[in-house]
Amino acid sequence: MGRRVVLYYGSFAALLGDSSVGLVREIRRTVRHELRDHLESLAGVDDPAREDMEFLARFREGRRLRGRER
Repeated sequence: MGRRVVLYYGSFAALLGDSSVGLVREIRRTVRHELRDHLESLAGVDDPAREDMEFLARFREGRRLRGRER
C-alpha cells in the first residue's frame, strides 16, 4: 500500500457533472475512506481491502447486468 492518494478530477467530474457541492462531498468521502484504509492497514486489519474488493465485484456485476439488458 502506498503512502499517497491521487484524486483524478476527471473521474469525479464524470460521476458528478458540474455539481461543485457534490464534488466536495465526494472528495471528502473518498479521502476519509482512503485514510481509514491506510490506518487500518498500519494496524494490520484487512477489512478495508476486503470491503473494496466486494464493492468492486458488485459494481462490475451490475455493469454486466445492465449491459445484457440493452
